Amino acid sequence: MTDDHRQTARRPAFRDREALQAHYGPARDVALSLRKDRLDHIHRAYIDNAPLFCIATADENGKPAVSPRGGEPGFVRILDDRTLLIPDWHGDRQLFSLRNIQINPQLSIVFFVPGVVETLRIEGRGRVSLDATLMEECRVGGRKPLSVLVVDIDITFIHCGKALVRARLWDEDRRPPKGAVPGLAVAVKEQVAPPGADEPAIESLVSGEYATTLYINERKP
Repeated sequence: MTDDHRQTARRPAFRDREALQAHYGPARDVALSLRKDRLDHIHRAYIDNAPLFCIATADENGKPAVSPRGGEPGFVRILDDRTLLIPDWHGDRQLFSLRNIQINPQLSIVFFVPGVVETLRIEGRGRVSLDATLMEECRVGGRKPLSVLVVDIDITFIHCGKALVRARLWDEDRRPPKGAVPGLAVAVKEQVAPPGADEPAIESLVSGEYATTLYINERKP
């Protein structure tokens, strides 16, 4: 890529949102009609069967963060047709999403169901709760989460599957060979640990963390 190409890439192509929309054409009526302000049985089926979603938030300056969340299918609880409960567990404690929500409650969520190319999208507002009843509702294996993210739904809709069809995300032959993508242990060894660090020992530490702390609800030092 030449310097001219780099400079062009840094300039926006459209002066405003209207010009952008005109380039692509109007949104399809059926897509707009799928946007609802509450859950129905179709939306509920996605949430009940989704072991994974991604949540997008932004801070007060608009700086975004996107984080994955996972669990057994149904780990996101449906309180009613306009409210979700999302348990939050011990992790790396950077708290990208929750810290943003403390300042800016707006969020967006995409639910993924294995084998299904369509996804469920939700737009709404979140707040972090320590309510005892809600925490009890989100128990896993006898343990309560550290907190519960309560999501008030503004918009929900089924998103077309073109992206996942193009990606062939659920196809077995899409999986890269084992070791082709560096894992956390390799990243720690090469980016953080001192020279000569023992990669197998780091791998064992990471594997042990995954095996024993998925649902830890204590604040560790």
